[in-house]
Amino acid sequence: MMRSWFVGLFRSAILCSALVWNAPVTAQIWTEQPQKNLGDGLYLKIRVADKPGPVFFIPHDNENVAVEAVERLGRGTLVELKQQHKGHPGKQIRYIAQKVKAGLVFADPNRIYTSAQAVRRNFAPHRRFICGVRMRSSTDRATVTRFMNLGKTLTEELETLVATADRPLLVAVHNNTSAYGSGALSVEFEEFKSRLYQVCKSGDTRCGSHSGSTAEKRNPNNFFLVTDPEDFDLLKKQGWHAILQQPGREGDDGSLSYWATLGDRAGRLRYVNVEAEHGTQNHEDCPVPRKSQWETQIRMLQAIVEPSPG
Repeated sequence: MMRSWFVGLFRSAILCSALVWNAPVTAQIWTEQPQKNLGDGLYLKIRVADKPGPVFFIPHDNENVAVEAVERLGRGTLVELKQQHKGHPGKQIRYIAQKVKAGLVFADPNRIYTSAQAVRRNFAPHRRFICGVRMRSSTDRATVTRFMNLGKTLTEELETLVATADRPLLVAVHNNTSAYGSGALSVEFEEFKSRLYQVCKSGDTRCGSHSGSTAEKRNPNNFFLVTDPEDFDLLKKQGWHAILQQPGREGDDGSLSYWATLGDRAGRLRYVNVEAEHGTQNHEDCPVPRKSQWETQIRMLQAIVEPSPG
């Protein structure tokens, strides 16, 4: 009798735990703000939490681990770049589209913030299907200018939000996976990692050790890019892999991380890029996240927003 009671209690505890994890984030935590329409179905979804915190920006609409992690952290302002793709309602892909003379052209929304050369190199692979949506690219001047202007609009909006936030910190939240296929995106990401890790291999003091005490800290796909030396030291002490970016040192790839190092922003804008693995074996463009990676990314966000003493 006692044994059956204990088993029943144990099962109930497991069920409650599962329900708590899968329960939706309560409406009281986040308050949705008027969305910012950017044209061609592109818009910013902005939510503010009850608890103060930094501005979290998620540029890739398919990186749902990042969204879930910020929602569960329940702090600051969450800004998502989203788009309603014509003919594909509800479809979430990493690229954004703009209608230009050549038609509907797609580009990576994290590669439009710096120079024309960087934008031109980072259009979506031409004629490739991404999650059922056919991509198209064009590198003519008008198209490049269109995306550069969009990048400028986004950074101006983000700087305004940071200036009025409880904590003047901009945190870009991303997901990646070592399970990428052989497509252009996998090559781009591996080259990106390789270029940054050359800093570490050379013994440069801007690189924090990634020989952490746990598997998630040793995982090379979980890492931080930061512009503030204090943030770098904080993450390094916690055992996370971190790289301190400096102006012009990593190469112009058009990313928000590189943009944050340019001009006077390097001295006044506190910026952190949080990269966490999807934790999925699916194609990189259509990931199916696992609970373990939500937990990992939450811990990564806490490392910078709610660091443990010592």
